[in-house]
Amino acid sequence: IKTILESQLDSLSINQGSTYLASVLTDAVYNNSRSEIRNIDQVFINKVPGGSVQDSVTITGVCTEKRRPVTPAMTIPISNANVLLIEDSLELDESQYDTEIILGNGEKKEDSVRFELNKKREIVETIQSVGCTVLFAEKMDNIDARIQRLLARVGITAFHQVEKDIIKRLSTLTGATRISNVSDISE
Repeated sequence: IKTILESQLDSLSINQGSTYLASVLTDAVYNNSRSEIRNIDQVFINKVPGGSVQDSVTITGVCTEKRRPVTPAMTIPISNANVLLIEDSLELDESQYDTEIILGNGEKKEDSVRFELNKKREIVETIQSVGCTVLFAEKMDNIDARIQRLLARVGITAFHQVEKDIIKRLSTLTGATRISNVSDISE
């Protein structure tokens, strides 16, 4: 296969580096033991402007392009990740907790703040309870700032505003299940 690729690449005017690129492509298509060809849905080729053919590499695993965690306190790169894919934003719906406070004995403003913080801690604890180490949120909303800090504190790296097609690809590659919101999390 490598020889066929080299020949094809030469015919496409990729004379310099065709042998190297053929090697990179062969590595991408075959599994680590070279005994079988990977599912083509698990191979993604990405051209980064400004690079040469010699800059090409095969990455085994998942690589998210141009994404940084929501806060610098979260670490990258990540190895042996336990991935959670969520379609909803990680923000509290203020109407929910305002109503609960009004119905719950008319608590004071301080109680309202404490109630909100406890709800945010519950969200993080729920995410942590399933062993999540990396979270990808699809919604265009941001992840609440306090939730970001709480996630970072417990060692969970979070990415937000991730496109739907990337979420689908991550689901395919990692085997992670997409969930609608935090309340859908189950072990």
